[in-house]
Amino acid sequence: MVKKIINFYLLIHIVVFTSHAFAQTESKGEHSQYVWRSLMVPGWGEFSLNEYKRGRFFFITESILWIGMGSSFLRSNLEKQTFESYAREHAGISSGSKPRQFWIDIGNYDRREEFIAEHLRWRDYDAIKAYEDVEWDWNWNSEKQRNYFESIRIKSDRLLLMGKFFIGGIVLNHIVSGIDVLYLSRIKSNTKINLSLNPMYEINSGTVNMVLSISLN
Repeated sequence: MVKKIINFYLLIHIVVFTSHAFAQTESKGEHSQYVWRSLMVPGWGEFSLNEYKRGRFFFITESILWIGMGSSFLRSNLEKQTFESYAREHAGISSGSKPRQFWIDIGNYDRREEFIAEHLRWRDYDAIKAYEDVEWDWNWNSEKQRNYFESIRIKSDRLLLMGKFFIGGIVLNHIVSGIDVLYLSRIKSNTKINLSLNPMYEINSGTVNMVLSISLN
């Protein structure tokens, strides 16, 4: 969980400080036009500066990330349809939309009565209340079938998570391409660009923020 918080704040601060630096270049349109091109389509700004090798790298990376994201979400949805259909056939699940937690629970218990009995021992009355109605009933024909269902559900969740990672990669690719073309445009105009990445600890939240600073000279 700590890693997720650190990564989230890192991404947020990169976006904020990068955007601030890009805004500073707007008064010098010759540089900002390349930056905004790469922010929209990674590699476009590099191509405009005749940096074809760099441009191809960012463009190909973007294409791979989009293909990876699309295929991950598509496969996750197909696996989801598969395990839902399998559960209806072998566990007597009623038709209709079910929340994610329901599919997790039926993969861990052979029948609804087992779930209720165990959560009564835990005094988890909220969980029991969620499955009071008969529409939430399930009863697996065998443990083997339940385990098979659970393996498909886990695979679907992993593919969904992979798709989200690809989204993060796409965002990062846009930002890195923007920074890269900013660097290239400044080099070509003999202007210095300084980058610094510094950790900042917040006492109140107990989180570590990574702050990316960009200065142009």
